[in-house]
Amino acid sequence: CLRFKLRPDFFWSFCCIIAVVYLHAYSIGAAEAKRPSVPEIEQRLVEVDEILKKDPHNFKALEIKVASLQLLGRLDEGMQVCQEAMSIRADSSYLWFFKGYCQYKKEKWKDALCSFEAARKLGDVEGLQFSATCLLRMKRYDDCVEFTNKAIQDHPEMATLYLNRGLARKYLKQSRQMVCEDLKKAADLSPQSYASYSKHCIEVGAK
Repeated sequence: CLRFKLRPDFFWSFCCIIAVVYLHAYSIGAAEAKRPSVPEIEQRLVEVDEILKKDPHNFKALEIKVASLQLLGRLDEGMQVCQEAMSIRADSSYLWFFKGYCQYKKEKWKDALCSFEAARKLGDVEGLQFSATCLLRMKRYDDCVEFTNKAIQDHPEMATLYLNRGLARKYLKQSRQMVCEDLKKAADLSPQSYASYSKHCIEVGAK
């Protein structure tokens, strides 16, 4: 627990921020609607910094600071705070997710995959989508299909899993029907995936 007096909604806001971070990281529409405003996030940072001045090793405050910096797009700063927090405790699924996300943004696919796996072992599920993309980017297409087959069994609602499996199947030259079924499913779950479905299935079929 934080040792200093905070507004009653502080912990609730922290949970909200973590949820929004996960949603926003994959640009899901609901995230934008619920995302705190920049002034609200910056106010959280002010509050957290005051706590950390008195208690530099307050783990929960460090986690909140990382989440806030991620929402502000200040990933390099967030990574520094993340490393500091993980030197105190390395059992936060969120911090492993954040570390993986930073590595992912820098196209360090192998490192990101390891971080997302660490997050998964601690209970995170959102990193599954990024893990599948990492495997695809590393051209480990067979591994990508195997990974997404398993992940989809538990999380059939994740559009990116179908998207990555469909693209991996395409590169493996598997049947066009299987490829397009996956890409269509991804498009049905997330409109952002429609471009891939259109490019590889509709436009190709029209030629």
